[in-house]
Amino acid sequence: MKIKKLTMDQWIELQNQYDRTPAIHESGVSGEHYNLMHLLNRLGYHPFSREEAMSLAGEILTYGYPA
Repeated sequence: MKIKKLTMDQWIELQNQYDRTPAIHESGVSGEHYNLMHLLNRLGYHPFSREEAMSLAGEILTYGYPA
């Protein structure tokens, strides 16, 4: 999957949501994973699970640094 560069605002929004989202093994029913999945959908990515959303967000934050 090709990681596109984010704007600074998109990157900050994704970083903030990623920080609020608990790790899979720590999570209860907080809803933060769904918020993360929704944000990724808005950015053009479509994860199919909470695990995939966390992994994808981490990869985007690393390689999709602001343009």
